[in-house]
Amino acid sequence: MTKKIDKRQLIIDSAREILKTKNFQGMKTLEIAKKAKIAEGSLYKYFKNKDAIFVAIVEDFLTTFNNKVEATISEDYSIYKNMNLFIDNIYNALSLTGKDFYSLYLKAFSEIDKVEVHTIISTYTHDSIDILTKVLIWEFPNATRDQKIIFIDSIWGIIRGAAERELLNIQDLNRDSLESSVNHIIKMVHNLQEERNEKIV
Repeated sequence: MTKKIDKRQLIIDSAREILKTKNFQGMKTLEIAKKAKIAEGSLYKYFKNKDAIFVAIVEDFLTTFNNKVEATISEDYSIYKNMNLFIDNIYNALSLTGKDFYSLYLKAFSEIDKVEVHTIISTYTHDSIDILTKVLIWEFPNATRDQKIIFIDSIWGIIRGAAERELLNIQDLNRDSLESSVNHIIKMVHNLQEERNEKIV
C-alpha cells in the first residue's frame, strides 16, 4: 500500500529549502510548486499565497518546539531539571534547523510586513513565555513581577544571543554553554528570592 503524501507539508518543506538561498521577495509560488513536484494550481488548494506558506513554516517550527517542551517539563521537577529539558529542546531544535530557521525568523521581521506573520510569532512567543513562567512559579511560587521579568528576559537573551552567534559564524551553538548561562540566571533569581524573604522576616 502506497503511503499518502502530505502535500501541505511537502509545500512547507519545499519553501523552507528555497528560503535557505533566496530572500522571501525573490521566492515564487511556481518555484515552490516545482520543488514540491506538484502543479502550481495544486499549491493554491492549500495556501492562498506565499505569505500563508511563510506563516505555516514559522508555525510548524514553533508548534513542534512548544509541544515538545510542554510534554517534557513537570511541576514535580526542580527548576534546574525543567530548564535542562527546556535547553535540550532549544538545542535540538536549533542544531537541527539552526541557521536556516533563525534566518527565516529574521526574515519575518525584516522582509515581511504582514499582520498574519507577526500575529503567529506573537502567539507562540506568548506560549513560550507562559512555559517559562510556569517553570519559575513551580519553584518560586512567590516570585515577584520583577523576578519573572529578569528570568524570562535573561533566558530570551541567552537563546537569541546563542542563535545570532551561530548565524554569524562567531561561535558554534554549545549546549553546555547554554546550560551554564541558564543556571546562573536561576541562581540569580534564587538569591533575589532569598533576599526578599529575609526582608519580610
